[in-house]
Amino acid sequence: SGLDRLDSFARLLLLAWGLGLRSRGRRFRLLLGLPGLARCFSLPLLGFLARFRAHLAHVERVMGGLLVLTGIAFLAGVFTQLNSWLIETFPALQSIG
Repeated sequence: SGLDRLDSFARLLLLAWGLGLRSRGRRFRLLLGLPGLARCFSLPLLGFLARFRAHLAHVERVMGGLLVLTGIAFLAGVFTQLNSWLIETFPALQSIG
């Protein structure tokens, strides 16, 4: 599982540090904390994702609808009108890009 991989990563970093890679000691000491931090953040995230999975079908439908609306707006020339309005309203945008 993912938590086992984190433990393995921490062991690997300890081994590398112990094998004489101490010249880069600061980096390895900082990296030793990463598996613990990842574990702290991953457990709540995994719980959220498990609860969110029930809503994925709704999210996919909404995103598909937005994609269709974007295509229709593109074909109807709405983006050209939006571009003109943005440049008239915010002239500073012309200097970007």
